[in-house]
Amino acid sequence: MRIAADARKRLRRANVALAEQRLLAREADHRVANWLQLVHSTLLLQAAAAPDGAAKEAICAAASNVVVAAEAHRHLHGAAALRPTMEGTPDAVAYLDALVRKLCPTAVRDGLVVEREVALQAEPSAAAAVPIGLLPRLGLIVAELVANAMKHGAGPVLVELHPGSEAEGGGAVLAVSDKGPGFPPGFDPATCNGRSLGMRLLVALARPGRVWVDPADGRRILVRLLDRAAPGAN
Repeated sequence: MRIAADARKRLRRANVALAEQRLLAREADHRVANWLQLVHSTLLLQAAAAPDGAAKEAICAAASNVVVAAEAHRHLHGAAALRPTMEGTPDAVAYLDALVRKLCPTAVRDGLVVEREVALQAEPSAAAAVPIGLLPRLGLIVAELVANAMKHGAGPVLVELHPGSEAEGGGAVLAVSDKGPGFPPGFDPATCNGRSLGMRLLVALARPGRVWVDPADGRRILVRLLDRAAPGAN
């Protein structure tokens, strides 16, 4: 009876601690969302007051990146896919599938609704290749690449996800492509010399992995994502 009573006490303490943790997580999520909205509004005000077109364009690009980050953050913390499955593995494929649906833009042209499709193609084993610690970066990278394809590309956008090979450190490999003109020959995201804030953001998010353009298809950009907490990652 004493052992059973002690077990009940420990269970109650654990439930209280879990409830407090969930409350703190919701509060942190709410504050992050508010701060992102504040940053976005501040950037728009600065863009409106910018004296020249180049500065205005740069500030608007930064504001757009904040919107992308806010959308990925909002979806990540509201997605049921973030919760572990019965095997204890987060379902990154379900998370991305829901995210790309939200990223499909709809416009009205000549009275007709026009939608550029954003589709996900993922290997069945890709879900287990993405640990929960990679989901925030994965969502931000996908949102940024899809936004870039919508701005500079054409036609449907394809998002691919598959596990990385053990020889290359495991992790996951993400690819995004469209039917537009693609990247210029020889373009290297890692050496774009600050010309693109979005590319600089992608390179930073991908570390210790990398970002590169498919040498066989200039319309396809790839990102190798490695878990920074994994042994050997730096």
